[in-house]
Amino acid sequence: MDPAEEIVSLWLQRQGFFVMSDVKVGYYGKEIDFLAVNPISGRKIHVEVHASVFPLAPFRARGPARYGNKPIAERIKHYYNNKFVGATKKETGELLNQCIQEMAAKKLNSRDYERLLVLGKVHEMDSEDQLRSEFRAYGVEVRFIKEILKEIAFKGTARDTTGRFLQLLASQLTQEAKNSLLGEKKDH
Repeated sequence: MDPAEEIVSLWLQRQGFFVMSDVKVGYYGKEIDFLAVNPISGRKIHVEVHASVFPLAPFRARGPARYGNKPIAERIKHYYNNKFVGATKKETGELLNQCIQEMAAKKLNSRDYERLLVLGKVHEMDSEDQLRSEFRAYGVEVRFIKEILKEIAFKGTARDTTGRFLQLLASQLTQEAKNSLLGEKKDH
């Protein structure tokens, strides 16, 4: 599992969710990053994680950077269809089926579930607020990995590997080291 996905899985579990990861859809190698159910509250969530340290291009579903030149609304629609609805044609983004939505509904035993997208750094061409707004139109909540990291509260010693790693990292880095690691400029 990708490190960002491990962090999101830990975050979901700490909120009381039972998490299914890498759910195979069986159509062109499609898979769902997470389906999560909170047995106490009854909340059900389909979660996709799209986080990297350096954004390679403007936000897009996949493919060459030339797709990054399309209007943001079109890029978000293609991403939404590709990750939350079903298989799409690579060349046009045209929706071929609803295999992802059908599998999520089957595994969650309901068509009434939330959609969450966790993002990392975004390209300067796309603002966080703009991405949140565009995805909200499709019923998808956008959270950023930096927000999730702030929400993970560590009390005592973490028992899982990801939690222990995050505790170790946070305890050992000085602010200067954090800035250097993240490529941020020093505050004066």
